[in-house]
Amino acid sequence: GPPVSNGLVLHLDADAIQDLDDGDSVQQWHDLSGAGNHATQTEEANQPTYKTNVIDGKPVVRFDEDFLSLPLFQIGTSDGNAIFAVLRVVSPSDQRGGIVLGNFPETPNINAELHTSFRVRYFWNSGNPDHNPDPPTAAQDEPFVATWLRDAGQNQIRTGINGVLSAPSPAGSNVTIDVPFRIGVDYRPDPENIWFKGDIAEILIYDRALTDSERENVEGYLTTKWLEPPDEVWVCDTEGDDSNPGTFDEPFKTIQHGLTVVAEDGTVNVEPGTYGEHVTISNKSLSLRSTDGAEDTTITGLVEIELDDGQTVVFGGDEDAGFTVDRSDNNPVGDSAIVLSVDNGSDVTISHNTLTGADYGIFSETAFTIASGSNVVIAHNMITGNSSSGIYMGWIADSTVAIEYNTVRDNGAASLTTGMHIGEITNSDVSIEHNTITDNYGAGIRIDSIGQAFRTVTIAHNTIAGNEDEGINVGDIIASTLVIDDNVVQDNGRKGIRIDNVSDSSLVEIKANTIGGDEEKDGNGGAGIFISAVSDSTVTIGGDSEDDGNTISHNCKDDFFTGIHIDSVENGDVSIEHNTITDNYGAGVYIGGIGQAPGTVAIARNTIAGNEDEGIYVGMVDESTLIILGNVISDNETGIGIGDIQNSTVDVSFNNISSNSGFGMFVNAADEPAWATHNWWGDASGPFHDVHNPGDTGDEVSDDVTFIPWLGAAMKDQPAGCMADRDYGENASAHTDNVSAMATGGDDTTTVTVAEYVGNPTGANPGFVINDNVFVDVHVGGKLPDELVVVVNCPGGDCTEMLLRWFDGDAWQDVAPQQILNGEIQATLNEDSSPLISDLTGTPFAMGNPVPPPPAPPRPVVGGEAFAANKLALLAPWLAMIAAIGAGTAVAVRRRRVHS
Repeated sequence: GPPVSNGLVLHLDADAIQDLDDGDSVQQWHDLSGAGNHATQTEEANQPTYKTNVIDGKPVVRFDEDFLSLPLFQIGTSDGNAIFAVLRVVSPSDQRGGIVLGNFPETPNINAELHTSFRVRYFWNSGNPDHNPDPPTAAQDEPFVATWLRDAGQNQIRTGINGVLSAPSPAGSNVTIDVPFRIGVDYRPDPENIWFKGDIAEILIYDRALTDSERENVEGYLTTKWLEPPDEVWVCDTEGDDSNPGTFDEPFKTIQHGLTVVAEDGTVNVEPGTYGEHVTISNKSLSLRSTDGAEDTTITGLVEIELDDGQTVVFGGDEDAGFTVDRSDNNPVGDSAIVLSVDNGSDVTISHNTLTGADYGIFSETAFTIASGSNVVIAHNMITGNSSSGIYMGWIADSTVAIEYNTVRDNGAASLTTGMHIGEITNSDVSIEHNTITDNYGAGIRIDSIGQAFRTVTIAHNTIAGNEDEGINVGDIIASTLVIDDNVVQDNGRKGIRIDNVSDSSLVEIKANTIGGDEEKDGNGGAGIFISAVSDSTVTIGGDSEDDGNTISHNCKDDFFTGIHIDSVENGDVSIEHNTITDNYGAGVYIGGIGQAPGTVAIARNTIAGNEDEGIYVGMVDESTLIILGNVISDNETGIGIGDIQNSTVDVSFNNISSNSGFGMFVNAADEPAWATHNWWGDASGPFHDVHNPGDTGDEVSDDVTFIPWLGAAMKDQPAGCMADRDYGENASAHTDNVSAMATGGDDTTTVTVAEYVGNPTGANPGFVINDNVFVDVHVGGKLPDELVVVVNCPGGDCTEMLLRWFDGDAWQDVAPQQILNGEIQATLNEDSSPLISDLTGTPFAMGNPVPPPPAPPRPVVGGEAFAANKLALLAPWLAMIAAIGAGTAVAVRRRRVHS
């Protein structure tokens, strides 16, 4: 049906006539408008003829001194009106041409002005200035689209052929026509009837004036349906004429006429020049391109792209095919450069254009949706100098949008404006990649909400710098995925990346970004990464490999904020891994609270150094799990600070914590202590504590921190792996995959810890070794048990020529007694064994004493972050848990203490 239905009071379509054969008389032509204004003729002699295969293979109704009558209906109100028809004139009735619609006067003395106002004539020679304005000419025997318009108020009339309109008639034509119509004849008592001789394919009558856009849409619909439009047309503002055929040698003058005439899936080529017109592309697939590129081809009016039925439109396209849309001198109402409305599986590409001087560069508000399986690509455009956002999309629903390789800069004049602003993304895939987004008044990228379906929004490989507000600002993320990957986010006025809320099983990955920079001038004004709340979701900052880590440096001129700032985590999992977080003006990592429901926060394998406040600060851990594993935490005011621990597991293991000016680790309050064992505190003597380790020179620890045993040497640069377990009580029994220690005769204070290593984590000899290639340690605390049985699996289950030895601080000693049984080496330690149980109580874990190892026996050169580069070699349960967090997998944590 026609693209405009509002006000339609008559729609006759020859292609919709049923049950007639070629040559049959037409007794009734059914009105498709729904108004019931059917055209009829009861007298057989006056009935027109139905003819098939006449215009573009379609049927027509042929008139030859016959006519159809219409019922009485009013179309001459003060709201104006519009009439469209597809015609083919066979022969004129006189020199005045053919009559399409004639009004039927009720009385002989009806005045001439009344009954000629709706006489819709189309001439191939001259017009009739007494009644209608001069129309363009039409060739005899050629089908054409006829237009007759009367505006609202002034009552000026315009006529047109194939979209080319006449000048308006003088104002003051009559206002009301309220008489029956005839089709095919203009009846007047004096002189005789004037007949229309020719074919009518379709008629549309509206009882209101149409906008230019609506009129163009209707003309385009009729042209596409009935005529054979050209596949390619040319437009030239200096040498063209819309009465031309639109060829390269005889181009059209206006872009809009080219869009109306060109065939479906055709191309409109625009020659260099300045086109001061409002351009509308509506419900037709086509390409609109310049011949010489944006530098030489300018549109100063609004460009509207409105698609609703699976069309495909390219605006610009190749590198030398774009336009400059410059509204600087033609923008009295603050309109946009391009307005989008894309629905029902339509596709739009806007590329290689310059959009400037408008309110918005590209605008698609909630009423102008991108929806229902549509695809939009905005690429390689320069969008600059617009007073509001460079790109604004109010709603993207059930669609795919790619915004790529654009330069978006110097847009906006108020705080809510941005480089790019998307209101709501619902069930859609959106990618914002390889753009340069700089120096905009508000945020670089702002997305109000993402949600309601597990689709992905990707912000990747962009440079986002020098914007007045945040670099990236995302509101609610609900049941969706957001990936922020490999961006440079620098020198923005507020936070580098801001996310307000992550909920309902969402997944957020922030990886491989540079947030801030090496110098203070590169830092963002607020936190490097700020997330207000994580609930029932998974957030990964960094990732499994060093390549995934973010560099977050020199952020925040306000010392309240941080490198990474998360206000709260409730029933959610957060992994902060492999990042470099240095020289920020607040804490390196700040987490306000973890709790109220099971959840895990893992901070692993990061370098967190030189921050003004804490390296890591967690305000509250409540019924949750906090893991701080394998980090370098140095030169901060406090290495690790925790406000309160309630009914939770806190494990701080295998970190290098050193040279922090205040505490290495401080816990303000805890219902049970934080376990901070197996760490390097900056000195082999361990951390300073005024009661439990008062003479030592490492970083200071507060009460409620269990720091024994500690590492006797710092972690090295090379990766290693570990697995450890701890148990408590009279018969404490600790186990890993390949080593176990089982005590008898202790009490409630007895602790047994076992560890096995993939390589040597510190470069110093651990407690036990099998033939120089299996590294094992056992530590006993509290009351010593009467007996301790240590069992170590032989590699591959083959104990041939295997021997378990232990390091006494100076040399390797044979363990005695020991026996081999079923692929295991078993040693029973007591007051007569070697080593004694008391030899396993030294505080430096992984060493007998903090002395340099002897030159023999040889051992592999290992050490580092206490895990292997090969994921399969990671033995630690915590590391497996961190990997599961990164994958968004639910993790069940056993309450037994497990360290790695």
